[in-house]
Amino acid sequence: MDREVTTHYVKKVITRRYVVALAIIAFLSTLAFLMLHLVLKDTQSIAYVVNISGKQRMLSQHIALDVQKVYNCSRERDFEGVKVIKKRLERLSDEMLHANEMLSSGKLSPTEEIKLTYEIQNLYFTPTGVAQRVENYVKAAKELLHIEESMEMEASVRFFNTESNALLQDLNKIVEQYQKEGEADLRKIQRVENIIYFVTLIALLLEVIFIFQPMARKLIELTKDKEIILGDLQHQVEMRTLHLERANEQLSKLASHDPLTGLLNRLGLEADMSELARHYREHKAPFAVILFDVDWFKSVNDTYGHDMGDFVLCELAMLLKEHFRHEDKIYRAGGEEFLALLSRVSVEESLLIAQKIRQVVEAHLFQKEGIAIHMTISAGVYHTDVNSGVKNYKNIYKLTDMALYRAKEEGRNRVVLAQEAIKTS
Repeated sequence: MDREVTTHYVKKVITRRYVVALAIIAFLSTLAFLMLHLVLKDTQSIAYVVNISGKQRMLSQHIALDVQKVYNCSRERDFEGVKVIKKRLERLSDEMLHANEMLSSGKLSPTEEIKLTYEIQNLYFTPTGVAQRVENYVKAAKELLHIEESMEMEASVRFFNTESNALLQDLNKIVEQYQKEGEADLRKIQRVENIIYFVTLIALLLEVIFIFQPMARKLIELTKDKEIILGDLQHQVEMRTLHLERANEQLSKLASHDPLTGLLNRLGLEADMSELARHYREHKAPFAVILFDVDWFKSVNDTYGHDMGDFVLCELAMLLKEHFRHEDKIYRAGGEEFLALLSRVSVEESLLIAQKIRQVVEAHLFQKEGIAIHMTISAGVYHTDVNSGVKNYKNIYKLTDMALYRAKEEGRNRVVLAQEAIKTS
């Protein structure tokens, strides 16, 4: 009788401890998922803001170009051309003003808002801050729409010739600041992941010490087949460990891969690029960076909806994976931008690869639910043989982005090789 009572008591104790162990594992897994989800959501907002700030920078230059075109057409008495360009100038001005309102307030949508950092506020709201200068810039563009006199138009053109370059430099600073904050968020993800991983290991160790080991001792006391029961318990511990390892692998993949396209995201980009730079310094192993951007991608979302836009991005990711080498690494850098790291490749080979990808995309028909469209991409290419003095991640990325920007400026659907050295910090 005493034996049965003891057995019943031990079973209750074992059951209670087993439930506690499972609850701890479930809690840690849920906590890990929620924390990473919140951090990734914040990172996506930063990526969206970087995209908007980059667009604002581009709009400032388009407005300056259109102002010059209005003036030239007016002098040539091409009134029809003036009318068309003014209409486009009005649309670009409205877009730039809207982007300025979003970025300076942090309100990305009625339901989504980001907190502006001190550095961003300082750039926007000093006495000569960007927010007011953009408003003045757009106001001057809108005033030009109603100017007919040549003398007044010349004064407006002189204003834009002076202001556009200065404003572009400040808008560049804003883009770089948002990129810097985005990179800080990525580092935060890595820290959160490491903390969760070590907390999980400690919790597992404590479970083994305070839950599973006492359970094993009780079971050994109540059974003759001690080795079988102990082996079963060890098997359970091993299964729990395997489950946690798999969960950590899945969390690591979730943090390092883009959920839409399945490509790598920017989490490990800096480390991978820095590793290639180290190989170049130590072994003279050349490498290339190719930054792609989908041309006129916004028009796809505006015309066909975001489902079609997401389909185009996924289809483009598939084309990139099919036509790059197995050893190359492909990332979704953000929005409609994709980046590829190519190791041990010559300048000529990297340009041929970039041109091949551009041609493949241009020839590809993106078809979904009765919709069929053609798309093009622009690319900037960095190579160590051309820019041997540029070796750190920030400047490599900046130089590649400048080459991509020139490709956009020169008409899109083209590849531009980065050839201007940047002084390393």
